[in-house]
Amino acid sequence: MSAVLEAFIEPYIEVADTERAYRTLFTLAAAAWNIALFPLEKQQQMLDDFLNNVRGVPASLREDTRAILMELIERKNVYFSENRRMILSWELTDTGRDYHLSVVSTLDNVSAERLKLAQEKENGREPGNGNTI
Repeated sequence: MSAVLEAFIEPYIEVADTERAYRTLFTLAAAAWNIALFPLEKQQQMLDDFLNNVRGVPASLREDTRAILMELIERKNVYFSENRRMILSWELTDTGRDYHLSVVSTLDNVSAERLKLAQEKENGREPGNGNTI
Protein backbone atom coordinates (compact mmCIF):
# COMPACT_ATOMS: atom_id res chain seq x y z
CA MET A 1 0.00 0.00 0.00
CA SER A 2 3.02 2.28 0.47
CA ALA A 3 3.73 2.17 -3.27
CA VAL A 4 0.07 2.90 -4.00
CA LEU A 5 0.07 6.00 -1.78
CA GLU A 6 3.30 7.19 -3.38
CA ALA A 7 1.75 6.76 -6.85
CA PHE A 8 -1.36 8.57 -5.63
CA ILE A 9 0.60 11.71 -4.68
CA GLU A 10 3.04 11.52 -7.60
CA PRO A 11 1.71 14.63 -9.42
CA TYR A 12 2.20 16.69 -6.25
CA ILE A 13 5.56 15.38 -5.07
CA GLU A 14 7.62 18.12 -6.73
CA VAL A 15 6.16 20.75 -4.37
CA ALA A 16 7.35 18.80 -1.34
CA ASP A 17 10.91 19.96 -0.80
CA THR A 18 11.20 19.49 2.97
CA GLU A 19 10.30 16.75 5.42
CA ARG A 20 7.50 18.92 6.77
CA ALA A 21 6.11 19.38 3.25
CA TYR A 22 6.22 15.61 2.65
CA ARG A 23 4.39 15.01 5.92
CA THR A 24 1.75 17.58 5.04
CA LEU A 25 1.28 16.04 1.60
CA PHE A 26 0.90 12.52 3.01
CA THR A 27 -1.51 13.75 5.68
CA LEU A 28 -3.72 15.36 3.04
CA ALA A 29 -3.40 12.35 0.74
CA ALA A 30 -4.38 9.83 3.44
CA ALA A 31 -7.35 11.96 4.51
CA ALA A 32 -8.56 12.38 0.92
CA TRP A 33 -8.07 8.68 0.19
CA ASN A 34 -10.16 7.63 3.18
CA ILE A 35 -12.86 10.24 2.59
CA ALA A 36 -13.20 9.00 -1.01
CA LEU A 37 -14.10 5.53 0.31
CA PHE A 38 -17.32 6.83 1.87
CA PRO A 39 -20.60 7.59 0.11
CA LEU A 40 -20.75 10.97 -1.58
CA GLU A 41 -23.38 12.28 0.85
CA LYS A 42 -20.99 11.77 3.79
CA GLN A 43 -17.88 13.21 2.16
CA GLN A 44 -18.70 16.91 2.65
CA GLN A 45 -19.17 16.48 6.40
CA MET A 46 -15.98 14.45 6.62
CA LEU A 47 -14.07 17.19 4.78
CA ASP A 48 -15.46 19.80 7.15
CA ASP A 49 -14.55 17.68 10.18
CA PHE A 50 -11.01 17.15 8.89
CA LEU A 51 -10.46 20.84 8.17
CA ASN A 52 -11.87 21.84 11.57
CA ASN A 53 -9.62 19.40 13.42
CA VAL A 54 -6.34 19.56 11.50
CA ARG A 55 -3.59 21.50 13.24
CA GLY A 56 -1.39 24.02 11.55
CA VAL A 57 -3.75 25.15 8.79
CA PRO A 58 -4.57 28.84 9.21
CA ALA A 59 -8.15 29.87 8.49
CA SER A 60 -6.88 31.82 5.49
CA LEU A 61 -5.68 28.57 3.86
CA ARG A 62 -8.68 26.37 4.62
CA GLU A 63 -10.37 26.89 1.25
CA ASP A 64 -7.11 26.20 -0.59
CA THR A 65 -6.67 23.06 1.50
CA ARG A 66 -10.27 22.03 0.74
CA ALA A 67 -9.57 22.47 -2.99
CA ILE A 68 -6.46 20.27 -2.75
CA LEU A 69 -8.43 17.61 -0.86
CA MET A 70 -11.17 17.70 -3.49
CA GLU A 71 -8.57 17.26 -6.24
CA LEU A 72 -7.10 14.29 -4.40
CA ILE A 73 -10.54 12.73 -3.85
CA GLU A 74 -11.23 13.08 -7.58
CA ARG A 75 -7.84 11.50 -8.35
CA LYS A 76 -8.64 8.59 -6.03
CA ASN A 77 -12.00 8.05 -7.74
CA VAL A 78 -10.58 8.24 -11.26
CA TYR A 79 -7.29 6.34 -10.97
CA PHE A 80 -7.58 4.19 -7.84
CA SER A 81 -11.31 3.41 -7.62
CA GLU A 82 -10.78 -0.34 -7.48
CA ASN A 83 -8.64 -0.03 -4.35
CA ARG A 84 -11.02 0.02 -1.37
CA ARG A 85 -8.38 -0.33 1.35
CA MET A 86 -8.58 2.27 4.11
CA ILE A 87 -5.36 3.88 5.29
CA LEU A 88 -5.05 3.36 9.04
CA SER A 89 -1.68 5.02 9.56
CA TRP A 90 1.53 5.93 7.83
CA GLU A 91 5.08 6.69 8.86
CA LEU A 92 7.73 8.69 7.03
CA THR A 93 11.35 7.94 7.91
CA ASP A 94 14.32 10.06 6.87
CA THR A 95 16.97 7.58 5.69
CA GLY A 96 19.61 10.26 5.23
CA ARG A 97 19.43 10.07 1.44
CA ASP A 98 15.67 10.16 0.96
CA TYR A 99 12.44 9.28 2.74
CA HIS A 100 10.89 5.87 3.30
CA LEU A 101 7.11 5.60 3.55
CA SER A 102 5.38 2.79 5.44
CA VAL A 103 1.60 2.52 5.26
CA VAL A 104 -0.75 0.39 7.35
CA SER A 105 -4.12 -0.27 5.74
CA THR A 106 -7.12 -2.53 5.96
CA LEU A 107 -7.23 -5.69 3.92
CA ASP A 108 -8.95 -5.70 0.55
CA ASN A 109 -12.72 -5.33 0.65
CA VAL A 110 -12.88 -4.33 4.32
CA SER A 111 -15.52 -1.66 4.46
CA ALA A 112 -15.25 1.39 6.64
CA GLU A 113 -18.45 0.36 8.42
CA ARG A 114 -17.06 -3.11 9.26
CA LEU A 115 -13.85 -1.49 10.52
CA LYS A 116 -15.83 0.92 12.68
CA LEU A 117 -17.90 -1.90 14.21
CA ALA A 118 -14.78 -3.98 14.91
CA GLN A 119 -13.07 -1.04 16.64
CA GLU A 120 -16.16 -0.32 18.75
CA LYS A 121 -16.28 -3.95 19.84
CA GLU A 122 -12.54 -3.96 20.58
CA ASN A 123 -12.92 -0.81 22.69
CA GLY A 124 -15.75 -2.36 24.71
CA ARG A 125 -18.47 -0.22 23.16
CA GLU A 126 -21.79 -1.46 21.94
CA PRO A 127 -21.49 -1.55 18.12
CA GLY A 128 -23.53 1.10 16.36
CA ASN A 129 -23.91 3.47 19.32
CA GLY A 130 -22.72 6.49 17.30
CA ASN A 131 -19.03 6.40 18.21
CA THR A 132 -16.74 7.06 15.30
CA ILE A 133 -13.34 5.79 14.30
